[in-house]
Amino acid sequence: TSHLLAARDVVIISGLSGTFSNIYNDFIVNMRQNLVTRPEVSKDLEATFAALKPEADRRVEDMIATASVVFARGMTEAELKEVSAFFNSPVGRKYNQARPQMINEVYQQLQPWTYRTSDFFYQFTRAEMKKRGHDIGG
Repeated sequence: TSHLLAARDVVIISGLSGTFSNIYNDFIVNMRQNLVTRPEVSKDLEATFAALKPEADRRVEDMIATASVVFARGMTEAELKEVSAFFNSPVGRKYNQARPQMINEVYQQLQPWTYRTSDFFYQFTRAEMKKRGHDIGG
């Protein structure tokens, strides 16, 4: 239906489908890095990757179809078309281009923030519990 096609368009144009493709790409990079010390397997490994690619593409298509159904359930066709229009606009294209780097930067900040915030929550709870007559350790 046109509703499902609109959802599929959003899954693809928003970059979500790239996340699915990255599973295969990351696997390839990882395998190459792990087997770099064995140059005798390089040619056969590349042939194996080539043989695996059609199945990887089929699996990505399966996930795009699944995600499209989810998006179609969550938004009307008109809403999906508006989202698509955004991603096709200059600012939407800029967002998609800048997003990976921005997300990487957020994750770099998130790790120490998560530790500090969790520690703060624990220390606060510990102090409050101590005020109320409970020593919860630490």
